[in-house]
Amino acid sequence: MGAPNCVTAADYIAKLGLMRLKDNDGSENSLDPTQMNLQAYYDGLINNVDPSKQLLVSPLFDEVVPTLSDDTEITLQNQETRTVAFGVESFELRIVGDRASRQLAAVIDALKCGTFGVFFFDDSNQAEGRDKGDGLLYPLPVAKGSWKCRFIRGEKGNSENTVRLNFNLSATLRDKDFGIVESKFIEPVQLIDLDGLLDVCVTLSNETATSMTTKLELIYGGVNSKKPVEGLGTGDVDLNNDTDGLNIPLLTFDDSATPGTYDTDFANNSGKDVTLTVTASGYDRDSASTTLP
Repeated sequence: MGAPNCVTAADYIAKLGLMRLKDNDGSENSLDPTQMNLQAYYDGLINNVDPSKQLLVSPLFDEVVPTLSDDTEITLQNQETRTVAFGVESFELRIVGDRASRQLAAVIDALKCGTFGVFFFDDSNQAEGRDKGDGLLYPLPVAKGSWKCRFIRGEKGNSENTVRLNFNLSATLRDKDFGIVESKFIEPVQLIDLDGLLDVCVTLSNETATSMTTKLELIYGGVNSKKPVEGLGTGDVDLNNDTDGLNIPLLTFDDSATPGTYDTDFANNSGKDVTLTVTASGYDRDSASTTLP
């Protein structure tokens, strides 16, 4: 029953890291504390081409409200009390102000379709997850059906626009299952500075056998004024001939006069079905397909 002074403890949650509990091969996903001080380690996880192995990183939350429900108990005829269900840890996290949008709420809410877990990245630059005793940090399972994210419109003079995320951790978790990787094993990396991938809309037009126009824009902005993706080059996208299963080398992928629009040139692929995929770091691997005349 003894306890030492100054033990490692969780701090206020700043961001979430999200991972599927298992990848497509059936292996459990985890973070390796021996590599968590390397920026390249996170870059590789965040930009992994296999979505089942990706680390998704949330935006910074402005407000976090954790709660723990009461245990469910019954009293037997002999007046003994038995616990039949342990309390569930629940979270409400909010992004408030200019960063709150319906598009962001929709992206976060869409994650409810998978079987995944969370890491807590806190104000002390620590990572909290599940400790299974093997030296790795596993995601904390999220209770199925509990993940909900909504946009709430602000009230003039009283409140700001808000993205509100609610979820419960799995009822199977106990305090002994939680573990923390301390900041001294993470620095110089700052978990709060990690950024998630941006979702891109890809539109192809003006197709010929040797060229087309590629439009890249983020999902954020007005109906006819999405934020353009600028400054990419031939190494930031892949063009594939789906008909023959071949990669098509790009001759040019140049910014045009319209921001976010690229003149795209390649060798003759007349009549081929092609797909262009964004591969640049920092962006989700969104794509679009077309048939060349």
